[in-house]
Amino acid sequence: MGLHVTSHSVPGTGRARSDDACAHRQHGDVLVAAVADGVGSARAGGEAAIRATRRLVDNFETRPSAWSIERALLEFTQQVNRQLCEEAVHRYGSEGALACTLAAVAIAGDMMWGVNLGDTEVFLLRGGELRPLSEKHVLAGPGNAHVITHGLGLEANASPHLFSWRLAAGDRVVICTDGITRPLNRERIVAQLGRHGDATTLVRAVATPDDDATALVIDIVSAPAAAGAAARPALHVPETLHANQDWAGHTLLRPLDPDSRVWLARRLADGANRVLKFAPSDARHDERLRALFSTEIAQARRLQSSWFPAVEIPAGDPVSCYSLEYFAAPTLRECLKDRPLAAEEVIALGRFLAEAAQFLLAHDLVHGDLKPENILVLNRGTAAEFLLLDFGSVAPLFAPPSRAGTPSYIAPERFQGAPHSERTEIFGIGVTLFEAATRAYPYGEIERFQNPRFGTPRRPVRLNAALPEWLEAVLLRSVAADPQRRYQNYSELGYDLLHPDKVEPFFAPDTPLFERNPLLFWQLLAALLAALNLLQLFLRK
Repeated sequence: MGLHVTSHSVPGTGRARSDDACAHRQHGDVLVAAVADGVGSARAGGEAAIRATRRLVDNFETRPSAWSIERALLEFTQQVNRQLCEEAVHRYGSEGALACTLAAVAIAGDMMWGVNLGDTEVFLLRGGELRPLSEKHVLAGPGNAHVITHGLGLEANASPHLFSWRLAAGDRVVICTDGITRPLNRERIVAQLGRHGDATTLVRAVATPDDDATALVIDIVSAPAAAGAAARPALHVPETLHANQDWAGHTLLRPLDPDSRVWLARRLADGANRVLKFAPSDARHDERLRALFSTEIAQARRLQSSWFPAVEIPAGDPVSCYSLEYFAAPTLRECLKDRPLAAEEVIALGRFLAEAAQFLLAHDLVHGDLKPENILVLNRGTAAEFLLLDFGSVAPLFAPPSRAGTPSYIAPERFQGAPHSERTEIFGIGVTLFEAATRAYPYGEIERFQNPRFGTPRRPVRLNAALPEWLEAVLLRSVAADPQRRYQNYSELGYDLLHPDKVEPFFAPDTPLFERNPLLFWQLLAALLAALNLLQLFLRK
């Protein structure tokens, strides 16, 4: 199938920037395209539009093999909607602050599936006729054309309109915001597209736009193949694995986990040691587990960086596992059996985790299970180096609330139903750093299914006297039970680790004055004693 995509956007007259956004990407044999328009009454509508289009298009790379394209389009749209609602509550105190309209399509073979919320519309141009495929969600009646009844980020339980259409060579799919459809009727849109018109031609037809104007046009250049040709290979889950077994160009050497689903293996092509990770055995009978592992594979491929081991999908493998670069290095958990990390090692670890978390944030993701078991220690001392493990725990930012992860590293607000956020991840980083520095938990170990109470954390310098006071302040601020007193962003944590002289003291609210400010305590005590002496002298007279 031959596809050609054009897009163009301009801000409304007198506006510095547009609140519209559009994105498209080819994932294998599937093209995904999305256009969004920030809701005018929303505090950050333009930001919502950018996030919505980017997240929806990017998420298709992690589509589980068991999901149909239609299901993926619906699931990812609802996921982005929940994320925008949660983030709006987190940042502004109520839903609707991050809201936009959305129209998106996914094309595979000769089929197109679409979804829309609001008044951003999708049309099919065929044989000179412009056919609307989306559903316009605006309030009925004169003067209400700007009042949308459904949108992305307006409410947690969005009900988008779904549609599908079989495509043919010569078809044109047109997605445009109301900045196009209000000034241009359908006849003018058809006339502007003509034989050679594209998205730019369409937008320029709105000479002086009163509103932001955005269009995306997909041309079906050649006859599409049948939709079945775009199907992904199904995940294969091997029943049993054993040493010396050959699998997808590797020889399995020994299991690295109790369930024998993670193996040290030797690559036959060059003899290099690799780690092969397979889906859990129960995934043979559990669609949810198969979907989760398919997503894990896609995330592992997507998140290639210096913070994670390099990932490969074994050539010729029927999608059953993925391969990780092997390092003959201990985990942080194993290192802590010998001694706590020195102060310079803790600083290096904190900077590494803050930077890795910032990398994930750029993809609207969180690690979800930061702890010593998921950190490899490549070097120690002043040149300490680390790698982060476990793609299976990676989760979307502001994903629906859950207790996924390891209890001792879960932020207090997540036990009360809060979603993943920068602040909850910072708590996990803080507990990991606290444990690395002291070999103890700040609030004690928390068992699964426990509903913990978070009181006053231990003082790190009492557990490791070699720690400088500024680093203790960083650790305590990172693990503050009150999220408002915690670091709000990874960048704040990273800055303090780089600028010890700028770190402000940090104490729990109930810390006595003689610990928070000994000098002031003794000054006040001296003043009190002096006052008592003066009082005694006065009474003697």
